[in-house]
Amino acid sequence: MRDAARASIAAIVPAGGRARRFGSDKTLASIGGATLVGRAVDACRAAGAEPIVVVGPPENAVPGTVGAWEEPPFGGPVAAIAAGLSRLDEADLVAVVAADMPFAGDALAVLVAAIASSDGIDGACAVDTEGRRQPLLAVYRTRALSDALAALGEPAGAAMRALTRSMTLVEVPCGAAAIDIDTPEALARAGGSAP
Repeated sequence: MRDAARASIAAIVPAGGRARRFGSDKTLASIGGATLVGRAVDACRAAGAEPIVVVGPPENAVPGTVGAWEEPPFGGPVAAIAAGLSRLDEADLVAVVAADMPFAGDALAVLVAAIASSDGIDGACAVDTEGRRQPLLAVYRTRALSDALAALGEPAGAAMRALTRSMTLVEVPCGAAAIDIDTPEALARAGGSAP
């Protein structure tokens, strides 16, 4: 791989979940005047990612990004990653930032630095304040992610832990930057408002 200063990075923003616990499309909720999906895209842009693929329904489209939709729709995060990867050209790294992680911008630079400075790893994955691995806030080597998808087989309905099980990941403590918004209460705690 190229050195860290010249490594190319693309991004996938999964934004097509059913949001059962939230009760409506949480990606269109807002914090600080920006939608959650918009904040995820802004975080990827700030990390230098290009292109950025937003995977989800057309109403979640963000100007200047590439749109995609997993097959079948609502097929889960692994299916979203597969759909996103299919829309990317060559890139050394791919950031994966779930649309419900509004503070990911505080973590991406640290994750990019972690993978760039570590030989022999497939990715750098955020760890939240409770010590949980957050594979939907991570930077992966594109080839390793593609190989893991191929080995997994059918991505629809697959769990992220099944996708990443064979990958060598460094865990990076990211604190509150790794929180995700799953309920209206979590949105309110983060200072946001429903769509």
